[in-house]
Amino acid sequence: MANSELISAQDHLSYCKSLSSRKDVLYFAVYINNYLEGVLDFKNIDFNEHSYESGSYFIEKSNYNISYYANIAGFLIARALNLTAVSCYVYKNNMSAMLLNTCKLKYKIVKEDHLFYYLNKDLSDKSFDSDRCHTLLNRKFSPEFSI
Repeated sequence: MANSELISAQDHLSYCKSLSSRKDVLYFAVYINNYLEGVLDFKNIDFNEHSYESGSYFIEKSNYNISYYANIAGFLIARALNLTAVSCYVYKNNMSAMLLNTCKLKYKIVKEDHLFYYLNKDLSDKSFDSDRCHTLLNRKFSPEFSI
């Protein structure tokens, strides 16, 4: 969420394809009804520390509130990969991203600088209910995950 300029869908997808050989990043295409809605990414993956940095890019506003649901799916994927510490950063003036991350996704603000809020979330067994997330996704969609 650090980009302040619009990025074309084609430019972003080309960038994603260029990362295929890296082991510290994962990019997931998010489709609804066979339409590409956006991309969810895991960056700076550290399997020893069980941590990653989350990001996302959505092509257009969606009728499905897709940024919320894609992030929930991302948390389930992270847990399946034994990644339990997730971080992200958000421009201070991006109020919709701050509301999504803090109010809906329950990230905690851990620090800030003049441009960004830095956020963390714990996905360990004690603080994350994966069954509830599965139920939430299944109620709204018929999710299919492929890595």
